[in-house]
Amino acid sequence: MWYAGVDAGGTETKLWLLRQEGREFAFVGKGTAGPGNIQDVGPDGLMEEIRKCLAQAAEAGGLAEPPALDALVVGAAGIGRPQDVARTMDALARAFPNVKAQAHNDAIVALAGGTLGDPGAVVIAGTGSTAWAYSADGSWVRTGGWGYLLGDEGSGFAIGLEALRRVTRASDGREEPTSLTSAILSALGVAEEWDLIPIMYGGPVPKQTIAGLAPVVLKEAEKGDRVAQEVVEQAVSDVTDLVAALRQRGGLPDPSPLVVVGGLFSNSMFFERFREEISRRRLGFEPARPVMDPAAGACAMAVRLATPFEPWMKDALIAAYSQRSA
Repeated sequence: MWYAGVDAGGTETKLWLLRQEGREFAFVGKGTAGPGNIQDVGPDGLMEEIRKCLAQAAEAGGLAEPPALDALVVGAAGIGRPQDVARTMDALARAFPNVKAQAHNDAIVALAGGTLGDPGAVVIAGTGSTAWAYSADGSWVRTGGWGYLLGDEGSGFAIGLEALRRVTRASDGREEPTSLTSAILSALGVAEEWDLIPIMYGGPVPKQTIAGLAPVVLKEAEKGDRVAQEVVEQAVSDVTDLVAALRQRGGLPDPSPLVVVGGLFSNSMFFERFREEISRRRLGFEPARPVMDPAAGACAMAVRLATPFEPWMKDALIAAYSQRSA
């Protein structure tokens, strides 16, 4: 049997091609293509990127052409409403007729990278922030994900912006001096605080530049700067708030797995403080990093879609992924 799993984001679409022969799985090949956010490229545009990925993955696996798929699961940025799912499912039916298919937000396949399709929750803290709960009946609940103007609390952008504000207040003498001043000025390549103004206001909001300051803030917090530590603590609290809201709305059992995704969680201090806060609030989640990438997680969901999922399949999928990605 043949399966494909897709992780389509705002800048890149990724696909794994998976083969099953009896009790053995093999991740045959991986393909990458252009942006796949359906709000930007539309469902039909996403299908084009998936076709490119599939052809590339087949070639990487030594196949003359893409195989006939038994199941395909797509996680795409921009799928957040029932009408988004319906539009994408319609495009899948036209592009891949007679293939069992599902369409989800990309957060759901990121979750599957940790749970392999089991119910649970995922929290994403990168440039932005959001959290999703996925239930056994296939339904999902989202908190956060409102973007940098309306939300993104606890994100890299929020950390960078608050650090910049603390630097300007320290410059005015309204707050205590902080090592963030020299660290941020150095990171941005400017000499003094007033040089921040043309960077921030010289064009569109420099989201990536601001979010890119988060590692600087984390580093200063690890070195003991009190202001930086306050900024990080607030971010940890805000991200935990997203998860707490899921606990109230998600209908998940206690305990449930909580997969953490995004650049902030790659920092061990941030991850450990988040784990401590989840435990302190007794939210009934068990934070863990994913065991495979989102596209591979989507493959695990495709297996569940096409065939009865047996306990041995989890270990077999993880072993196959570890062998292919090593």
